[in-house]
Amino acid sequence: MKDYIRDKGKIRNCDHNIAQMNIFEFILFDIRNGFFKYSIMNIAEQYKEGFENLFLAIINTITMVLFPIGLVIRAIFGIKNAKIRVEQYKF
Repeated sequence: MKDYIRDKGKIRNCDHNIAQMNIFEFILFDIRNGFFKYSIMNIAEQYKEGFENLFLAIINTITMVLFPIGLVIRAIFGIKNAKIRVEQYKF
C-alpha cells in the first residue's frame, strides 16, 4: 500500500499524493473528488460560450457579406433619385 497523506481518512488532494498514483488510481481519485460536478459545469459553460461565439461569427459574416451589397443598392437608388429630382426641377 502506498503512503498517501490523509485528512480524516480521505486521501488529500495534493501534488505529493497525485505523483504517487498510477493512471487508474488517479481516475478513481478524480471521480471520487468531484470530477463530474466541476466537469459538467465547465462543459455547460463552454457550450454556452461556444454558441455565443458561433452566433457572433454568423452575424459578422452576414454583415461582411451584406455591407458591400447595401452600399451598391444605396448607390443605385441614390443615383436614380438624383436623376428623378434633376428631371423634375429642370428649367
